[in-house]
Amino acid sequence: MRKQPSFWSILWTDKASYPIVTGGAMIFLMALAAKLTGTMPGRRGGPDIPVDPEAANLMLGCAVVLIVFLSSIVAQRVARIRGLFDGGHEVEANLRKVKHCRAGTTLKLEFELNGTPYNVRFAFQRWLRTPDFKEGTRIPVLVDLAHPKRVVPLALYGDPSIAQSGERPISADHSR
Repeated sequence: MRKQPSFWSILWTDKASYPIVTGGAMIFLMALAAKLTGTMPGRRGGPDIPVDPEAANLMLGCAVVLIVFLSSIVAQRVARIRGLFDGGHEVEANLRKVKHCRAGTTLKLEFELNGTPYNVRFAFQRWLRTPDFKEGTRIPVLVDLAHPKRVVPLALYGDPSIAQSGERPISADHSR
């Protein structure tokens, strides 16, 4: 059985969860500031705009409802990735292309599952501890057998040496 990645590692690495969490927090903080101060920031360099206390209560309530809704989306994404670590099928994928941009990194992967070739993209947030991926290497990925386009590179949440060397370390477990 594979070691489950932590909730926080998935939250900060997953390309969709990170902006949901940070955006939801910013909206909540703005609504809370409007409730506490009774004003909203004005236009650039302009005066603050006064906010009615009832409108501030409504904004804060809507922000809380939005956070609960967004939290359910993040929880589903975390559960999906953790589910791949429980029941996903491990295959070797060719890393065809690595694209770095300000918003993160996108990997183009090519693998074969049950005789069928698949080309998939996987995007993630890049941080200091995120492994470097090199084009042309083979990396292990976990594949959802029900939806083969859903993959997770093991090096993101597992052993970072997998991505560095391009090879898997030898293990005593030969069942996979």
